[in-house]
Amino acid sequence: IFNPSLGKGKLIYENGNTKREIWAVSENVPTFPLGSDNKGQWYQKSIVNLICHDPYWQDTNPTNIKLEDFVSHFRFPFHFPVRFASRGDSRVLVNTGDAPAPIKVTFRGEVVNPKITNLTTGEFILINYAIPEGYNLIITTDFNGKDVNIVAPDGVETNGMGFIDLSSEFFMLRQGENAISFLSDGGKPEVYVEFRNRYVSV
Repeated sequence: IFNPSLGKGKLIYENGNTKREIWAVSENVPTFPLGSDNKGQWYQKSIVNLICHDPYWQDTNPTNIKLEDFVSHFRFPFHFPVRFASRGDSRVLVNTGDAPAPIKVTFRGEVVNPKITNLTTGEFILINYAIPEGYNLIITTDFNGKDVNIVAPDGVETNGMGFIDLSSEFFMLRQGENAISFLSDGGKPEVYVEFRNRYVSV
């Protein structure tokens, strides 16, 4: 289990109602101290050194919020230029951790030019592409995993980084309240925002 060649593993801390996790990798193989004080019939003391490249503990279960769909911007009677309907919703997400929290945004189903915005900071991510029905668009803003993926019904993933608007920022939730919204020019997607609070200690 603590073989460095196995790569990262999940270290989970539990104490009463507190349960948090962190990814760690063993720095070397465990060492086993000598002497009768370090072992007995049913135990053997050992020393394990772990390295956590991301130093923050996280919630073991992510917070997952669904943004409900609505239609806005209808104008009657028409005046030119006409502004037709767009779809979207907004919610307030609360980051109760000690540091900014990366997000994972999933658009399920058909959507045209989806945009996710942190109204609190003004940062946004805009994808200039029409996602077909049955496909998923997944955006992640993690420190070491910033990514845009288009997932086909058969599970095949296509890199969507080439469709991202150049003014976009892979934002994270600041500490406290964050008003998050999504807009699109078409389609009727299901939109989910997922994040984990991050802590400096347990």
